[in-house]
Amino acid sequence: MSSVRLAFASALVAFAVAGCSSWNPLVALGIRSAPANPPTPLAPITASVTPRAVWTAQAGKSLGFAFRPGSQGGRIYVAAGDGALTILDEDSGRVITRIDSRSAMARSSRAR
Repeated sequence: MSSVRLAFASALVAFAVAGCSSWNPLVALGIRSAPANPPTPLAPITASVTPRAVWTAQAGKSLGFAFRPGSQGGRIYVAAGDGALTILDEDSGRVITRIDSRSAMARSSRAR
């Protein structure tokens, strides 16, 4: 009885693994034939462009947050964890505007 259980367990494992990789145990055991249209091997990739940084800019500290800059109309908008908002020129990286939003909010709340 244990040999039947072992054979059944082996068959279950073979069927479960058959769809998970390019190696098919059913083909290896002769139960199934190889597919008529096997996958085409990937062609080697050759680099045609070497990227390089044109400019860099310091926009503030992230303080553990994961910020992503936004881009619109030739400007890059960058937020920092300390409340700073920086707007950069897309072509040159020149700082167009830098706003400390914490200070701006603190001033506006005191004015009321």
